[in-house]
Amino acid sequence: RRQRQMCIRDSLIENEEGKSEVTICLRNEKRNTLSAEEMGDLLSVLLNIRLVCTGDNPFFVTEEWKTFYYVEEAGYHVLTGVATAVKETEKVSGDNYSFFEMKPGNQTAILSDGMGSGEKACQDSTLVVELMQKFLEAGFPAETAISMINSALVCREESANMSTLDLCSIDLYRGECRFIKVGSACSYIKRGQLVERISLSLIHISEPTRLALIS
Repeated sequence: RRQRQMCIRDSLIENEEGKSEVTICLRNEKRNTLSAEEMGDLLSVLLNIRLVCTGDNPFFVTEEWKTFYYVEEAGYHVLTGVATAVKETEKVSGDNYSFFEMKPGNQTAILSDGMGSGEKACQDSTLVVELMQKFLEAGFPAETAISMINSALVCREESANMSTLDLCSIDLYRGECRFIKVGSACSYIKRGQLVERISLSLIHISEPTRLALIS
């Protein structure tokens, strides 16, 4: 008599980006260990679509019913790196940054330079980066998020120092990126021997301004 090893309930949908998503509820009736990543490999072969785990999956398929989420793998990948420097008279940098995945297939980078240098500049840029990331993760458009950050900083009881903002949103399915720059220094895109310069106005966060966007 053949014994069952897997009990599966699943669904396959197409998301708003036109990419496949799989939600699967399963449990392992055998004691042999099966990881969520291995399960994704099996689904990829079965559906003829390269699927990868999202960040919310349990690590192993166990005897208890659990839900696993998979998305179609993007065609591009991002490698990030950071180099920092501190002013000679200071102990901390006034710049802060964050890299995060806003949704599957999208990598976002945020960089803020606080006005001046040292601890106060670091606090100002940290606030801008944290607020921006929280608003984006909550689903607000970038333009709305910047307007709300501006309002929050202007309305603070203490004097609000100005900070710059760089935001780069990368679509890993299409290989496209969108830049939003507010008062920040030039950015550069390098492809082989070609270097492209991206620069905008000198308006800063906490000043009334219209946003400068590049797609």
